[in-house]
Amino acid sequence: MKFNKKVVICMIMILSMLLGGCGTSLGSSVKKVKLDPDNPTKVTIWHYYNGDQLEAFNKLIDEFNGSVGKKKESM
Repeated sequence: MKFNKKVVICMIMILSMLLGGCGTSLGSSVKKVKLDPDNPTKVTIWHYYNGDQLEAFNKLIDEFNGSVGKKKESM
């Protein structure tokens, strides 16, 4: 009987630690900022894509730039 209690207590402790690690903190340090179209953020991506992967990647870039971004490429 004592063994079963120890196992149950250990399982409860493990479960509480796992669930506690998945929670969110109350004091979030995330800042909300607005993007400035006059001062765009430059993102440089180094990749190894070629062929079909490169075509798909460029298509995603074009879709993004057509909706919310401005395309400025430097190579």
